[in-house]
Amino acid sequence: MIPLASRHPLDPLSADEITEAVAVLRAAKSLDDSWRFASIELVEPPKSEVAAYAPGAPLARRARIVCWSRTERGSVHSAVLLLGDGVVESWEAHPGKQPNVTVDEFHFGHEALRANPEVIALLADRGITDLDLVIFDIWAFSGYLVPDAHKHRRVGWTDIWRRDSPTSNPYANPVSGLCLLVDLDTGELLEIETDRDTSDGRPMGEYVPELVPGLEQRTDRKPLEISQPEGPGFTVDGNLLTWQNWSMRIGFNHREGLVLHTVAYDDAGRRRPIAHRMSFAEMIVPYRDPTPTHARRTAFDIGEWGLGFMTTSLTLGCDCLGEIRYLDAVLHDALGNPTTIEQAICLHEEDAGVLWKHVDEHAGTEIRRMRRMVVSFHATVANYEYITYWRFYEDGNIECEVRATGIMVTTGFGEQAPPYGTVVDDHTYAPIHQHFLVARLDLDVDGAANTVHMTETAQLPVGPDNPDGIALVQRSTPLR
Repeated sequence: MIPLASRHPLDPLSADEITEAVAVLRAAKSLDDSWRFASIELVEPPKSEVAAYAPGAPLARRARIVCWSRTERGSVHSAVLLLGDGVVESWEAHPGKQPNVTVDEFHFGHEALRANPEVIALLADRGITDLDLVIFDIWAFSGYLVPDAHKHRRVGWTDIWRRDSPTSNPYANPVSGLCLLVDLDTGELLEIETDRDTSDGRPMGEYVPELVPGLEQRTDRKPLEISQPEGPGFTVDGNLLTWQNWSMRIGFNHREGLVLHTVAYDDAGRRRPIAHRMSFAEMIVPYRDPTPTHARRTAFDIGEWGLGFMTTSLTLGCDCLGEIRYLDAVLHDALGNPTTIEQAICLHEEDAGVLWKHVDEHAGTEIRRMRRMVVSFHATVANYEYITYWRFYEDGNIECEVRATGIMVTTGFGEQAPPYGTVVDDHTYAPIHQHFLVARLDLDVDGAANTVHMTETAQLPVGPDNPDGIALVQRSTPLR
């Protein structure tokens, strides 16, 4: 155990801790340069240890690592390390399993396919010769869909898109009728699938202003400025955020991205716990189009790729407006080197309209405006952008909103559009799909003995006590 007076048990791993953990594991297990690191994250201590922790007390910090060798099939292992002491507490093999896909593998697969002579020839047959304008969009395979011949490999499959120019939108131009299977360890081209609809729609899908033909920029938008001349009403001390009666710790990891810990509310001097931990555990995006192009298209954006890895830096005036404070996020690449996403998390407070109002002919008008604290981050997952807002209100309410924006996946069709999507133009359609977000909420409202209730309004039957059938009551059902 090492004294870390300035750290808290729930603070994300620092760059130094990531470097230490990788070095210790490499040395202890003689990991050569073929090993890759899928995830390196804090082992969060139990609630009891967090509750008992006093600032400045000796602090045991642990890291969990998932790694594999690109040259040894079936080499996936997970390890837990005690930081500071250089101790590997556990080293467990996971035969037949695959860890999450890394950002490095996405780029590795793209570069390997772009340099492959067979791929170059296939694209040339379609009139595509500038490989700098082509994107090989790697998708992870669901295990049962991997062809039997490749079950032992780490396999990805690809969409292929191309740009009209270096800054144009590739998703406007799908290369239909061609799908590639690639080994993400070796870069080997495993299979070529060409038995698909080869009709290419060519919609105008540009969004960069100078590339949109005939675009007239709006001139009717006047400046909108938000000013807090005395500064924001919240404070940030390391990862501890306090705002009015609220307090919470800001966490971050490769998988979930933003995590909120130890959320509490000060009620007349009494600290009331609300939640031990709040995050999103998974986001499942199944495409509901059974045609060959889309049948295998189901993304687990959190489990397979990681919202943390996909998080992008925020820009004042565009992503965030007002008196903003930012937090950076420290993650890692596949070689185990720490990386920093600058301005990954946005903190700001905002006006939220009228909370309460009443007009009395004698007393006059009384009005209370609503204000809220917002903690947000943005993740770019291929063609989609996900924007997550956690909002905390003065009356004790918590609200979360996740917005999806970005660009549709489109596919060309011939004479007849499949019925499984929306037609974009004469020869292009966007398939129907869904976004299921799975929240992980470890609530501790005034303690651990909590029960979730479903509350709804119910209509009572007509009877002696309800002769006109107008009675409504509220019913609460515990979800056991």
